[in-house]
Amino acid sequence: MFNNRKKDNIYIISPTPKLQDDMGMACYVKYNTENDVVNKNDLVLTVEVSKAILHARSALTGKVLEYNQRAIENPTLFNSKKSKDNWILKLTDVVEKEFLELEDN
Repeated sequence: MFNNRKKDNIYIISPTPKLQDDMGMACYVKYNTENDVVNKNDLVLTVEVSKAILHARSALTGKVLEYNQRAIENPTLFNSKKSKDNWILKLTDVVEKEFLELEDN
């Protein structure tokens, strides 16, 4: 459902192309936490699409480096093919074991 990739010491969570296709056009985005740390399975994002609401949970425990604030004002960024635009969350200090257990790392 989500891509979880590592670039240097930053872990980036973004929607997969399949999820983007399945969800349709995003029209509203709300981050459910403004905490400095997220735990695995914490609800971090709600995205309203044309006919549904998607609740995204973190697959990783780590320190929040950045939320995609631009997506709040422009939710269609989550539909972008460009990884520089469609990311959800950037983390540091991730529990490496959780990352290694993910299928798509």
